[in-house]
Amino acid sequence: MKIKYLLLLIAGLFLFVASGCSSVKKYTSTPDKNFSVRSKIEDKNVDAEVYILGGLKECEGKGDLPALGRVELQQGETEFGLAPDKLYLLKIYFNTKNFFGDEIANTLQRALIIPKPGNKYRINLNYAEKMYDISIFEMDTKSSVGRRIPIVPYNTCK
Repeated sequence: MKIKYLLLLIAGLFLFVASGCSSVKKYTSTPDKNFSVRSKIEDKNVDAEVYILGGLKECEGKGDLPALGRVELQQGETEFGLAPDKLYLLKIYFNTKNFFGDEIANTLQRALIIPKPGNKYRINLNYAEKMYDISIFEMDTKSSVGRRIPIVPYNTCK
């Protein structure tokens, strides 16, 4: 009888671990996909993740921004949409894993952004030779002019 319960417990734990354990839901994009993420990572033990928080009209005190979800990055380019004229915090992680696939270190960059109506945005995530680079570009779709925008630190909101 004890073995039966032990096997059920082990099976339950396995299903919990296999389901991802993560409580961060997938981000639900707006229909207008005004953001794209291009990642170029030259190390098989490193991956990147983008988490989206916010969706507010402005910085509202020192409280935490609500978590909206995680963008599931695909090979090459991933597109998603953020509603214009709202404040978002993008948390961009580079995760380093060991030989067994366990995460051993991560690097975090936070960026505040308020998308403008009608504009498109591209986020470039690059990692090579233990160096990472994150850049965000804003393109005006009416004039086809693009510019690199500065990464605004999260602490400017406080």
